[in-house]
Amino acid sequence: MLNKLSQFLDFIVDQLISIGHWILDGFVFIIGKIFYFIFDVLLSVIEQLIHAVDFVQFQTLHAFSNWNLLPPQILYVLYKLHFAQILTVIAAAYMIRKLLDLIPAAFTRV
Repeated sequence: MLNKLSQFLDFIVDQLISIGHWILDGFVFIIGKIFYFIFDVLLSVIEQLIHAVDFVQFQTLHAFSNWNLLPPQILYVLYKLHFAQILTVIAAAYMIRKLLDLIPAAFTRV
């Protein structure tokens, strides 16, 4: 009789532990999805900012209006080096740096 009661209590405890693991896995999954959603939105915003500062159409910008005076060989090299994308990455990095400068130093020093 005592042996069967012990087996029954062991079974109940094992089931409760399994339910606890199932609930914990569910919470971890939900928290992971929430963080993934936030990270995805953040990266989408950053991507849209980079596209907003796109220099691919640099011929139409006033600052680069004299590029057609360059020899075709130099224009070819700049095209092959993806110079417009390089300018986009530099501009995005500069914008991110300026945005990070807005954070007070008291919060960033450890």
